Amino acid sequence: MATERSKAGSNKSSRVTLEENLDIASAGKLHSKLMRSVDRGVDINLYAAKINTIDTAALQLLFASVKQVQENGNVVKWHEPSEALLKSAALTGLSSYLGLPEYQV
Repeated sequence: MATERSKAGSNKSSRVTLEENLDIASAGKLHSKLMRSVDRGVDINLYAAKINTIDTAALQLLFASVKQVQENGNVVKWHEPSEALLKSAALTGLSSYLGLPEYQV
């Protein structure tokens, strides 16, 4: 995996592959996965092609994680965000906060 230099000067990044179904039941596992990357203080590459369903709890968790990464001076990059993710983020008004492209609902 290629690494990219972050604003904080780190030359490492973390890869997080998001599961097919992100809901309240999977929030604990998702939180642990994201916090390991956030705590490392590196850029995060989120691979989101598999997402078929995502609920508000998972979107809020992603938002909080993205915000924390940015506050640490690092960046989040989305890779292949699924239509389900784009649509859910648009419906909740979180697209721009998550750094996702706009989706016409």
